[in-house]
Amino acid sequence: MWYDQYRLTNYKGRPDRPDTGRGNSMTRKMALLATAAVLGLLNGTMPAGAQTNGAQTNSQPPAPQGAAGDALDVIQEIVVTAQKRAENVQDIPVAVTVVSGDALAKAGVSAFADVTKLAPSMTVSAGDQPANSAIVIRGIGTFAYSIGVEPSVLVVIDDVAVGMQAQAFTDLADIDRIEVLRGPQSTLFGKSASAGVVSVTTKAPTDTFTAYGDISFTDDDEQRTNVSISGPLSDTLGFRLTASQHQFGGNIHNLATDDKLDADRSWSLHGKLRWKPTDRFEGELLAHYNKDQSNCCVGTLARVDSGALLFGIPGATPSKVLPGVVPGTDNTNVSQDQAPRSDTLDYGGSLHMTYDFDDMALISITGWNKYRLNDHTDLDGTAQDTLGMLTPYTGAGGQVTPASHGGMIQGGTFDARTFSQEFRLASHDATPFGYLAGIYASDEDLVRGFYRGPYTRVGAANWRGEAQYQNYAAFGQTTWTFLPDWTLITGLRINREEGSYSFNDYYKQAFYPLAGASTGNGDTVATGKVGLQYQVTADIMAFATYSRGYKGLAYDLTSSFNAVVAANQPIRPEMSNNYELGVKSELFDRHLVLNATVYDTEYTDFQVQSIVPGVTTNFLLTNVGGVRTRGLELDWLARLTPEFSLTGGFAYTDARVTDFPYAQCYNGQACSLLPAPLNVQNLAGKRLPNAPEEKFNIGASYHLALGGLPVYSDINLNYSWQSKVNFSLTQDPGTVQDAYGIANLSISFVEKDDKRYSLTLFANNLFDQHYAANMGNVRGTWGVFAYTQTIPRDYNRYLGMRLGFNY
Repeated sequence: MWYDQYRLTNYKGRPDRPDTGRGNSMTRKMALLATAAVLGLLNGTMPAGAQTNGAQTNSQPPAPQGAAGDALDVIQEIVVTAQKRAENVQDIPVAVTVVSGDALAKAGVSAFADVTKLAPSMTVSAGDQPANSAIVIRGIGTFAYSIGVEPSVLVVIDDVAVGMQAQAFTDLADIDRIEVLRGPQSTLFGKSASAGVVSVTTKAPTDTFTAYGDISFTDDDEQRTNVSISGPLSDTLGFRLTASQHQFGGNIHNLATDDKLDADRSWSLHGKLRWKPTDRFEGELLAHYNKDQSNCCVGTLARVDSGALLFGIPGATPSKVLPGVVPGTDNTNVSQDQAPRSDTLDYGGSLHMTYDFDDMALISITGWNKYRLNDHTDLDGTAQDTLGMLTPYTGAGGQVTPASHGGMIQGGTFDARTFSQEFRLASHDATPFGYLAGIYASDEDLVRGFYRGPYTRVGAANWRGEAQYQNYAAFGQTTWTFLPDWTLITGLRINREEGSYSFNDYYKQAFYPLAGASTGNGDTVATGKVGLQYQVTADIMAFATYSRGYKGLAYDLTSSFNAVVAANQPIRPEMSNNYELGVKSELFDRHLVLNATVYDTEYTDFQVQSIVPGVTTNFLLTNVGGVRTRGLELDWLARLTPEFSLTGGFAYTDARVTDFPYAQCYNGQACSLLPAPLNVQNLAGKRLPNAPEEKFNIGASYHLALGGLPVYSDINLNYSWQSKVNFSLTQDPGTVQDAYGIANLSISFVEKDDKRYSLTLFANNLFDQHYAANMGNVRGTWGVFAYTQTIPRDYNRYLGMRLGFNY
């Protein structure tokens, strides 16, 4: 998927493109981290603001029309920061999918998880709450409930890496663009980018006063409001302030209370101050505050075999304890006395500073963030009192007991605190020799408190796990055009990580690390990139690269933790070797952009979560001997006529285990002659979870001038399709989602003269295609094969209307 609005530029030596030398303001603003003191001394004053990031300065990305609403005839260009410098996406040897804020709106995308409908190589596995959800790129993601394991896909928001992927699972408000960098990106982005990077860039302050807002409604009780104002406060100081609000009534019916579940209410406030006292110095101060309250994420019963009894209690059949609930893939009903809860608070800020020398830029980026999530789940999922027959455990250590809580619950808190500092130095010109060098340091403190109970029969637990990481790195990347059409790319990163953990089991009165055991661990690793880039013609570029990826050591901090698990801490880091061949082209006088990438990536010591079957399923973090993903990716944009354009992408992904001879079986599987609970299976050759073999999206946009009417219209149809997936690494046949496709349609009417007002009518999931965002085995609850499914927001078709203004 490509920008609907491209930047016009003139490249040196390429008359149809813009100059990327020092005269390009985008390049001058590209920055590497520098401390406030250093930059203040260089400038002669202390900065109070931050750099711009090369984003568009429009308050709202315009539709692709001319001054009077006429459609544009040629495909324009897009500038990205995939290599931490402002570059044309067609000129960099990186496989990247780019989606503009305007394209998100046209495709009916307002939630982060739905970006997957525009990025074929990306999927999202929904968890029982946002902190346990996972982003997957090319079939590679981190499927683990432990707070002590970092993701394989790094999320970067306005050039600052966040501590938890869940911080990305918010409403997409005031977005300039989203870049999905596919494949290992460890050289420039560090130890949590072994599978890729999702980089989110919000809009920058504007040079003139602008105001934008919209409000939308749907026929299934969703409302959304966004307001953004921006402009100068003085000749040297500019601002941007964005507020958004969202509420959704839910799409799961709780028969016990006659309420809706999976409902959500959120608020956010984002601000930017940009200070530019001279032509050489620029600073930008960013702050954000996000709050979300939801009764998410409940699973509905999709299957339960005959003979089921809740926790083996006589008479506790599904019809008895779940009256009115009919299990099946179309089931959207539950019956429980305690609504789930998933409330988050995310706040923080960053300071970006750039000092521009004659031939280079020095940039400092300082980031700080605090994230907290409170989660609560009705463990038995019923509203019945039959569970009173079970035996509660005796509390210790001040944990919740039956006397203080009348039900059967699990949940707790996630707390993440992160601080990072990066300095970068980069040349303005990339030819004939360009360079980028930097140093990076970060500190992370990740805490999970968890409770399950109060009945021993369901695996009662009460613990607190904490993981701390300090990371230090030096990195650099160069480009050398040693012949007129040949460029050599080299990159290197030296990364040092120090980690420690603690685990306090209040239920069992056990505390780890045990006395005398090591309290910390360290690891130093080198990653890098090398490649060749060949300019075949002025409009066709080919590249071949090798890159080495890395994800740091991890700690397995879950309810399964015990002395045996402690003896095997930490989990070994995972490494990857990635080979890519790619072609990027602009054809037919820039009426067609067509890019293709083939890749082969092998992972060793891949960190993965396996299950420990039981009454309540627990999880075990381990290293898989080997994993491989290889495939083909296509991206295209075609301007067929000035009024009609097509965009899209395709991904063929072959993501498989290559070495895992002693994998856990799924609950209920008799997969080995070894005695329980040692049943194991060999997963070599099996596909990785939530990794569709084929996935594509296509978008069609048609512009209607509407003759003498005072408005013009845009019609947008987006369709995404994927082949079947299994959500379980264990190859559980009950967690398979069949192939499906989702279509979204929108029709917009925009005022011709000033484009100040717009009305959009939309239909999401036009053909009412039901599908699951995840599935889980709950045999431990019912004693027979039984499965739940997670219902996505667009499980059912819904219609809506959006009103917007833009001044």
